[in-house]
Amino acid sequence: MPTLCSVSPYSAPQGTAGVDVTLYGTNFQQGATASFGPDITVRSLDTSGAPTRVVARVDVGPFAQVESRDVMITNPDGGLSIIQEAFDVLVDLDRVDINGSSRIDGGDMVQVAAAFTARSGDPRYSVSWDLNVDGVVDGTDLSLLIVYFGSIGPF
Repeated sequence: MPTLCSVSPYSAPQGTAGVDVTLYGTNFQQGATASFGPDITVRSLDTSGAPTRVVARVDVGPFAQVESRDVMITNPDGGLSIIQEAFDVLVDLDRVDINGSSRIDGGDMVQVAAAFTARSGDPRYSVSWDLNVDGVVDGTDLSLLIVYFGSIGPF
């Protein structure tokens, strides 16, 4: 059985392509596969460092949900190991600058506030305002905006 111990780096923003994530552990086999959950594509997996290290080249989707992800490695013989919440998808700052003004400011806040409580399928809903892409414009989206409030681009 493989044992997955850690990953590095442990985060990447939405829309990032070609991130090399090193998975450290024991008993990895040549031909293993890795998974980071929905909207993260494992483009390739270099198992030349097996049995203790493999490198996954991943693409994070532009609208991947902002959250911590479980990372899983599966050996060809079926053995698998999972680290819960080992990789974080971060918000893409270009998305936080909703109105494209090259600054995260009140204009962006007004747009999120106007859509507050809108859910996927609601005419007021847009993934542009749902910064963490969880299907609802809520306090989490406002919190993300506030964290970066005052930032000046280009992002």
